[in-house]
Amino acid sequence: MTTKANAVIQVLMVAVPCDVRDRHLSAIQPRDDVEVVGTAADIPSGFTSAESHRPDVIVLGEATTREACVAHIPVLRSAGRRAAVIVLGAAIDLPHVERCVNAGARGYVLDDAPTDLVAAIRSAAPGGIWLSPRVAAELIRHERRRLRDLAVREAP
Repeated sequence: MTTKANAVIQVLMVAVPCDVRDRHLSAIQPRDDVEVVGTAADIPSGFTSAESHRPDVIVLGEATTREACVAHIPVLRSAGRRAAVIVLGAAIDLPHVERCVNAGARGYVLDDAPTDLVAAIRSAAPGGIWLSPRVAAELIRHERRRLRDLAVREAP
């Protein structure tokens, strides 16, 4: 993991659809502190690239099924010397976000928010966790409803 001040965070993008990848690359490339060291079209290629590049962060797209995405998070982390994995998702699906985090993802970013990905990379590389603001807001609303419902059930 990149922890030194002024170190460049190395990123590998795996299973990110081409149009989404290109949009995010254009947000990442002008940054001096983040470098995309490779892209892989699928999980097997991503595993090989993670072993050879040893990135700090792996951005995992949902080009496969959501279940496959979750299952591959720990595999990619281990191939990339325990790289932080950020999932790039198309929609806010709180159960899926929870499964990703429980599988070891250090972030969940909506694929229509390229600047969010840069923030997530900077947070995840040294060990932080990052959620797109819209995902975090939905999570908070969900938890508030859950706590309110619990309080109503527990009331005398």
